Amino acid sequence: MKKLIILLFYCLSTYSFSQSVEINKIFCGNYDQQVYNDPEVDYSKFKSFSLVSINQFLKKEQQSFLEKQLEFFLSNFIYSQCGMKYIPVSDSIKPDILIVYDYSNDYQEKYIAPKAYTIPYWKSGSIINSTINSTSSGSLNVAGDVNLTGNALGSKQTTINTTTPGEWTQIQIQKPGYSEGKYYPNLSLIIYETSNNKKVWEGIGTGTSDNKDFRLSGQFIMTNLGVKIPVGSYNYEELTEENNGQVGFNFIIFNSDGQNFYPVILNVFKDSPAYAKGLKFEDIILTVNGISTTNKSVKQTMLLLRGNAGTKISLTIERTDRILNKTLIKTLRPSAK
Repeated sequence: MKKLIILLFYCLSTYSFSQSVEINKIFCGNYDQQVYNDPEVDYSKFKSFSLVSINQFLKKEQQSFLEKQLEFFLSNFIYSQCGMKYIPVSDSIKPDILIVYDYSNDYQEKYIAPKAYTIPYWKSGSIINSTINSTSSGSLNVAGDVNLTGNALGSKQTTINTTTPGEWTQIQIQKPGYSEGKYYPNLSLIIYETSNNKKVWEGIGTGTSDNKDFRLSGQFIMTNLGVKIPVGSYNYEELTEENNGQVGFNFIIFNSDGQNFYPVILNVFKDSPAYAKGLKFEDIILTVNGISTTNKSVKQTMLLLRGNAGTKISLTIERTDRILNKTLIKTLRPSAK
């Protein structure tokens, strides 16, 4: 099945963009994951999914604001990447699969003891000045026409320069003790087939981060774990009908500041309207035809971009603290030719 969006996730790059936090606050080091997949399950029959936290599922707790944001990211990612339609949890509509998630972002600190270590050190050569003083004395006693008697004294000073060569030696450095702390974001996803309540897939992703906000660092784990979810077979008719034109880029809905989501361009296709107008990787789409994209889903954003070849699309773009206005005219999508 052809995916709507080819997601080349931002965290695998070395860049950051203006409205986002720095990449090191999003990226998770020491990432690890474990995935279980029931090999006998035919995922092509799945077309819809719902999300629920472990707190709601087992403890019947109210959904928190953080969980709402995590679900917004996950629902958009799975909708665009995994070929299934998101259905909010309700008593009236039953999805094909239920995805139960749990998360944590514990902070752990450890003390690094002082450490002494030896490093090579080049000791430069030097010139030593040595001064030698010498004296002489004698008695003067002459008899004759002139009678001289007494003592004669003399002194002399000599300077000697001695050069010592340089040499490699060692010196010891003392590194003081310090405390080092890390956050440990963790996400688990369990997928149940709702027709029989059977667990068909499970994934756990962990990492380390300097960021205390799981809404940001958690996106890295959610994406890397989400791409392991098998693809379903939902038909995206609402996005393909009367939409044979292309703008020429793909995007991801990204939480950039811990509060709001924006569509961010990940790739611009060569010889497309977006390429001709100079759109770039990491451009943030603020408006489409004057309509704000803030906190809009993938589907809502795709509908704003919808149109056949010849349709005019006006975009407001943020790029490195600059606001740019771009107007594209959609051309016929290659697959529609």
